[in-house]
Order: sequence, then C-alpha cells, then structure tokens
Amino acid sequence: MSWARQQCFRDPVPISRDYFLCSHAPFDKFGLYVIDRYGNRELLYLDPEIGSMSPSLLQPVAAPPVLGSIEVAEDSPPEGQFFVADVYQGIEPVVARGR
Repeated sequence: MSWARQQCFRDPVPISRDYFLCSHAPFDKFGLYVIDRYGNRELLYLDPEIGSMSPSLLQPVAAPPVLGSIEVAEDSPPEGQFFVADVYQGIEPVVARGR
C-alpha cells in the first residue's frame, strides 16, 4: 500500500451532509482535517513527529447499570465457585513470571 507524498486524502468519515473528517497530507505528514463539500479544509490536529490517520467520531454512551448487593441468608454457608487461571501460560519465556 502506498500513497502520494503530497495532497493525499485518506479515511473519510461523514459528519453531516456537507462536512467530513479525513486524514490529509498536504506535504509529508498526515493530519486530521474537517473538509466541506467544496474542498475547503480546516486543520484539527497535526503532530509534527508522527502522522495522524483513521479519524473516528466519538459518541456518548450510557453508563452501565450498577449491580446491587446480593442478600445472603444468615443461616446459609458462604459458598462460591472460583476459577484461577495462569495468565503466564503461553506467554513464557517472552514475559517472565512476575512481570
């Protein structure tokens, strides 16, 4: 995969009928721009050290429901089922145990 070194556009994301976000490289580095249907562009973010690609829109999400406490009868014995996994299984020796 290659792209032009100047005036390159990538990854458009529509915002409305007339505007969209995209990655744009006017010269050598990609930045995030908002562009209208007539080609006018406004820089939103450009880091001179690294390119910025693949803009995505963020939207608010509802908070997950809060789980209430579980009432346990006083005369019932404390029971539970537990599963303990060895998180290092399969990644040793790349990740040493305890790291």
